[in-house]
Amino acid sequence: MTLHIFNPEHDLALAANKKGFTAPHAARELRSDLAFIPALWAKEGDLVLVDDIDLAIQRVKRLGYSIVVEFLTIDQLSEHFDEIVGEKNLQVCAWGWDLSLKYQLQTKCPQLAHYLPSDTTLEKIRKVSSREWAVEHLQKYSKYCFSLESVKEVTSQMKKSVLKAPWSSSGRGIRFHIDGDELQLRWADNVIRKQGGIAVEPMYSRVKDFGMEFEAHADGHIEYCGLSLFDTVNGAYVGNVLASESQKIKMMEPYISKDRLIDIQNRIIQVMQKELKNVYVGVFGVDMMVYALSESAEEYGINECVEVNLRRTMGHVALALSPEDSNSRPKVMSVNFDGSHYHLKVLATNNREEEDN
Repeated sequence: MTLHIFNPEHDLALAANKKGFTAPHAARELRSDLAFIPALWAKEGDLVLVDDIDLAIQRVKRLGYSIVVEFLTIDQLSEHFDEIVGEKNLQVCAWGWDLSLKYQLQTKCPQLAHYLPSDTTLEKIRKVSSREWAVEHLQKYSKYCFSLESVKEVTSQMKKSVLKAPWSSSGRGIRFHIDGDELQLRWADNVIRKQGGIAVEPMYSRVKDFGMEFEAHADGHIEYCGLSLFDTVNGAYVGNVLASESQKIKMMEPYISKDRLIDIQNRIIQVMQKELKNVYVGVFGVDMMVYALSESAEEYGINECVEVNLRRTMGHVALALSPEDSNSRPKVMSVNFDGSHYHLKVLATNNREEEDN
């Protein structure tokens, strides 16, 4: 039996790295409104932690899925833990693991303490989730700076660059810098003082976002799960393509060959297997980018690692919803805010709304 938890504030919690972290209001709303989504990939008999059970049931049904999990609140789990879990082998599967989530769970349900990762493991997860680690292991052209003087030197060489805090979320912690921009340099200096460093990478002429999704298993091997084709606006997630793997590979053909995709996939597996063995079990993703090499945009380059997400991603959600049949019509999954609540939507490619949660 697995207990699933959706905590989309995870990246912000990594940056804060404290037990008493309080997520911004928008992140708390997102967590509450979409708490049901683990039901889309959970196995029969699993548990999904939610704030509102009736809302969770309603939203899964509106997506056309059968409910094979049990929705419950943290208070119900704590009060009836022995009855619910009993002698079963319980695993706890979070969207992403961080110190704040561990503290929340063991405070509200002390019986879970035995099933949660150690602080040492959490620190290793945080390290691999940082842009400092990505620069060292997977990024070819980025630099990691520990001082403002180093930032000035690197940005002067790049002319146009992107400054990125070690941990950030949905476009937060990212600034676009043109050589000599004192405002952004002051921001970078503040990030260095608070988080110890900052990543600097070339400013690419972005054409298309995509990523690869993986799963690290207990025996140490890493499984490739599939491609994620998604859109962002100012670094914030907008939506994913829902299509078979063969359809997604075909969509990427104008930019990158299947063989190159396989080469990138194998390189990531090779690097991550060494780093994650005996540290992390679960899914993760690596975001990538197609960029134009010239103004005509007829030649393309590939940024093979924009960032590493050592957690579940919306790309994994998209894989759970995507058809296996290559003859099925692709759809688009998005997360929208209507002014009061967040909704998971699935649209046909002709933009006619088909399903709305």
